[in-house]
Amino acid sequence: MGRSLAVVGLGPRGLYALECFAAQLNLQESTDQWLLTLFNDSEYPGAGPNYAPDQSALNLLNIPGREVPLPRRPSTSGRVSIPEFPGYLEWQDEFSVVDRLGYDVFPTRASIGRYLHARFNSWLEAWQSSHEFTLVERAVMSLDTSDDYVVLVDGAGKRYAKLTDVIFTIGHQPETDDDSMVSWERFAKGSTDCHLVKHPYPTKQFTKPEIFTNRAVAVRGLGLSMIDTVKALTEGRGGSFKEKAGERLAFEYTPSGREPSQILPFSLDGLPMAPKPANEAIDLQFALESSEQTLLVDVLSSHQELHDGQHLRELIIDTMAELCANVYIRLGAKCLTMDESQEEVVRIVKKWFQDESFQHVGIVSHKICTHAALKVFMAMATGHALVSIDYCAGQVWRQCQKMFYRELAFAREERTFLAPFIKLDQRMKRYAFGPPVDSVARQLALENAGLVRFSVAEDPVIRPDDNHWILIGRDDKVVADVMIDTVQASPALKRTTSDIVASLVHDNLLESINDVLGAKTQRDGRIPIDHRAQSKVSIAFVGRLAIGNVIEADALMECFGPALESWATSLVSNKRPAH
Repeated sequence: MGRSLAVVGLGPRGLYALECFAAQLNLQESTDQWLLTLFNDSEYPGAGPNYAPDQSALNLLNIPGREVPLPRRPSTSGRVSIPEFPGYLEWQDEFSVVDRLGYDVFPTRASIGRYLHARFNSWLEAWQSSHEFTLVERAVMSLDTSDDYVVLVDGAGKRYAKLTDVIFTIGHQPETDDDSMVSWERFAKGSTDCHLVKHPYPTKQFTKPEIFTNRAVAVRGLGLSMIDTVKALTEGRGGSFKEKAGERLAFEYTPSGREPSQILPFSLDGLPMAPKPANEAIDLQFALESSEQTLLVDVLSSHQELHDGQHLRELIIDTMAELCANVYIRLGAKCLTMDESQEEVVRIVKKWFQDESFQHVGIVSHKICTHAALKVFMAMATGHALVSIDYCAGQVWRQCQKMFYRELAFAREERTFLAPFIKLDQRMKRYAFGPPVDSVARQLALENAGLVRFSVAEDPVIRPDDNHWILIGRDDKVVADVMIDTVQASPALKRTTSDIVASLVHDNLLESINDVLGAKTQRDGRIPIDHRAQSKVSIAFVGRLAIGNVIEADALMECFGPALESWATSLVSNKRPAH
């Protein structure tokens, strides 16, 4: 039997799809004859744009080197022989996992990209020695389906017909502008001197144009993309940092003269991300004991007994409050507050999980300024300050995320079941997905140098005036000539505007879970083809636009997760998708 597979998107997830596919061909001893068509519109297959090897070395992975989830690829042979490929830490020779201070080293995203691209080339070289393939260096714009085949159409209008199986492994997609962006874009287009940058990547766009020199630049968002943007506007434009003598993680910034006059980050709540623990020893203070991990897995696996998603959220809050309190009490003299009983700490953590604005002397207050919050979190992350309840709970949460992701994926047929918990997990990313302490130290140095200013960080009123924007905070009013949006697109299918997603929705192949989550899929990533009971084709859709079926998709470890293993198993066994 002849079959034809198309893989649309060749980032890390597309790479792993190919590896799982080849492994299953051999494991199941498939006799089908396969034709392979690969679609990739970025320059480096396997890496994708997020991990492009030619991006700035200032852009760091959000995971310390010791935790990079890229293990060795085992060899496989039979229908196709694919060689072993080393894990990332074995392959790379660019850094040690700790620096001279004993702190974790975070790899550059370019380094990860070089590894992924090399791993892809190794796979492709082995595949093409015995099988046909076509590599299309254009994006897929639309598709047509019949009972027997799928037809994909690329950006040049070329049609790729008689495809029996398709998997979409696409990443971030454009989305509908919110009201603020619509207003800012309208103003910028009518202005002779204002500029709007709607997307922060690639960050090399910030390193050369002189529109940023000596201009006040407002940056929407206080997340990781803001940090990359600020680095590009400072170090990327020739500035440099020098460590202060005798001080750990204290820097002085020397400007190049090409920087903006001011960089003005802001967000709806003005809350910065908390840095990760500085090294493994500090990180291990927040680890659960094996019995506690078993308890959490048992609780998560009991979700079938629950009435709805709100009950799931409350059950996890109750359990995590107990576990976080255990860890906090075990910190002993390192705790910020030591007078509370275990029961009282449980109550405090539970209240904070339920309401982020909950105030307590053991929780870093939302009322302190962004600068002060960054300093206190950095001190906790390096072991130089007593640990607050919220920082402790955030780091425990981070260490539990893998269990959340695995145990709750495709928890119920009713896909809105996970929505309440996903909302809480997204909030906890402020702690769990935080930057390296070094990046926070450099932000503080830039503020000390007068380049970064957090005085309007919390939900400023923004008004156009002549040829600039006025940002009005609680205690300050500033003027900006350039506006940069670093807030990343949501996973909401209903907000997505890309041509291929619109085509899938138009053909009733994608159905949104709700207004803020992605598309409904089966456990193996297949799309239920309800309207064509006789269809023989299979279409799979995995990644961030499937969030809702799963808790998380952006994390690197989720690109190499069990969803693609399930997809490959179903694909090669010729299991038809549900109708």
